[in-house]
Amino acid sequence: MHEKMRANLQTLMSEAQISERKLATACGFNQSSLNRFMAGLTNSMSLDHVMAMANYFDLTVSQLIGETGFTEDRKIRSVLIAMEHMPEYKKDALVAASTSLVESTPKIASGSGEQQ
Repeated sequence: MHEKMRANLQTLMSEAQISERKLATACGFNQSSLNRFMAGLTNSMSLDHVMAMANYFDLTVSQLIGETGFTEDRKIRSVLIAMEHMPEYKKDALVAASTSLVESTPKIASGSGEQQ
């Protein structure tokens, strides 16, 4: 679990182009705690710190620690988060719109070069 969380944090920090110092400061704790965890010098991190980092990256704690998956694509993640707070009729409209976009994409027949 700790290695998965380290990998997730590394990916998220790289994507957001932030340092350990900036993340720790934004989450309200000391950089040395995060630095020791990321370096593998400790496997302990307070639940408050983990929750703050998950919140910073718009993830659940379960996603951050690697218990459940999350998409590494920020655009997809932001749509998923937005959908969690939408009424059903808006979710239905968004699904219909995205489905029509995917279905309208021309498909290439294998080997023939012709569109289907």
